[in-house]
Amino acid sequence: SLAPAHPQAFAVLHAQAERAQDWVAAADLLTARAAAEVDVGERARRYHELGRLHADRRADLGLARSAWERALEVEPSFVPALDDLAELAYRQGDVATAAALYARLPVNASRMAAEAVMLRRAELAEAQGDDARALALAQGAVRLVPTFTGHATIARLAEKTGDTELAIRSL
Repeated sequence: SLAPAHPQAFAVLHAQAERAQDWVAAADLLTARAAAEVDVGERARRYHELGRLHADRRADLGLARSAWERALEVEPSFVPALDDLAELAYRQGDVATAAALYARLPVNASRMAAEAVMLRRAELAEAQGDDARALALAQGAVRLVPTFTGHATIARLAEKTGDTELAIRSL
């Protein structure tokens, strides 16, 4: 019997599970392979891959979240897991968690464009009641790439914070 923790055995068995669309077996193999990894980056990558499998193939966001959290336990700055966990928290309405994760995510490393990450951070800051910080983040987004959405966000936040002149200039 082949041990799934062995790299070549894993590759063969994982390919078989994927061809058969046996996502439970594929998840079990990824879990075993991740646990056997000595290299921290590779272990984090395997846990991230496991999370993607749970999210995309099994539609189990709870298991996906757990796998991505394990990736971050192994390597706290592992960008793909930060990106996926931040997006998941955002979509689930977990503002505090999403804000904390997006704050850790380098703006130019996300799947989203850098200005979109800045606008997401601005949205989350506003949701947490920090309008001044939200305005500064939106201005940072517009400095990166001047978009209509960015300018409209600045105008709305400037008006909200009482800066009518900035609101008018932003439009």
